[in-house]
Amino acid sequence: MAEVMRNVFKADIIRVLKKKSFLLLSVIQILVMVAAAVIAKFFPGDDLNSAFKVGISIGVLPYTILIGIPVFLAVFSDDFRSHAMQVAIGRGTSRGRLIRCRFFEVVFVFCETALVFSVVIIALAIIITGSMKNGTDALSTLWQGVVSAICWAAISMIFVYAMQKATMALVLYILMALGTVTAILASVSEMVPFLRDNHIHLDYCTVSTVLSRAVDTSDKLWVLMWVILVAAFIVLPLVITTLLFKKKELEF
Repeated sequence: MAEVMRNVFKADIIRVLKKKSFLLLSVIQILVMVAAAVIAKFFPGDDLNSAFKVGISIGVLPYTILIGIPVFLAVFSDDFRSHAMQVAIGRGTSRGRLIRCRFFEVVFVFCETALVFSVVIIALAIIITGSMKNGTDALSTLWQGVVSAICWAAISMIFVYAMQKATMALVLYILMALGTVTAILASVSEMVPFLRDNHIHLDYCTVSTVLSRAVDTSDKLWVLMWVILVAAFIVLPLVITTLLFKKKELEF
């Protein structure tokens, strides 16, 4: 059983990494970062170091979209079009284990690409400013994006396996990545009298807000925020996904 899952995991990772859309968008992400560094070099303003820090930090922001979409489609959408899942389940693999395998595939690809981009950021910092320290802010932004993308993917998996389609789940992922969900919750908190009068801010419960507090070590609750982040936005969604998928009849 374990051997089957290892083979499935390895095959899926190779399949994702070879996808043309994934490779193309990865190159585009690198070009965006290079462009940001070049702009900082030739239009440094009063301080090259500051210009580079700001520019390269902005350059990594598209990561969750440019890398998230092809990874999401390659791992989940292709899964329902192929017979890989049928074969795995037919050989006795539990649905819960299969879901965890897919989730770890997403985590692996996100982290692997982020490591490559981290090397690019450090190299650009050294080439443009002469110090790798100037890439620190961008590295922080990049890896916060990785954590956010992983959480959003875990939440979206609920819809993937409940509907056995990736389309609606991908839309939800994009809306979360663009900050649309946070904006909607903030608006609802202001529009609903009960929430507004009792100072209940629904947007405080989003991945972005909790993560921003988790990475702020000056916040006394930053450790608790990490626990909440993992428990509420990774573990709980995976549990819900597993429970829902166990009760679903396969439609592919």
